[in-house]
Amino acid sequence: MRDTTTPSRDTLMRIGTFASRVGVSIRTVRYYEELGLMSPTVVTAGGSRLYDDAATARLERIVQLKELMNFSLEEVRLSVEFDDRLALLKETAEPHRVSNKFSQELIDTATTYIDLLEERRVQLVDKRARLDMLIAEVDDKLRRTKRRRTEYKRRKP
Repeated sequence: MRDTTTPSRDTLMRIGTFASRVGVSIRTVRYYEELGLMSPTVVTAGGSRLYDDAATARLERIVQLKELMNFSLEEVRLSVEFDDRLALLKETAEPHRVSNKFSQELIDTATTYIDLLEERRVQLVDKRARLDMLIAEVDDKLRRTKRRRTEYKRRKP
């Protein structure tokens, strides 16, 4: 979700700087843009892509989900869409919270927010269970391979 205010050009980065700041290639940034996972903050009249700190945070989140959490690109897409929905809900609720006008609309927004968070938690618990299974498989293979290696060492002439 992008802020509607125009960022200062001094705070914007070209695609190369942006990509290297997060530790990915320019090609990766463009690929994620093609998939709809992110977009540049500004595209100049000359076609240059410029990115702000919010875009950096989003790309870092994508990389974290993809590389550290081993999410598929579809899971990454669902996750960032989920984050966007939560941000939109938060933006919707903020004027009510600030004005102390707690309407039914705000209560409904909070309920939706809770539902989304609970749904996300279920997804993450499921992902953790699948990761735990993968870890158990690797641990089992590791034990068997170490046992075989010990046997090979004993039989060595």
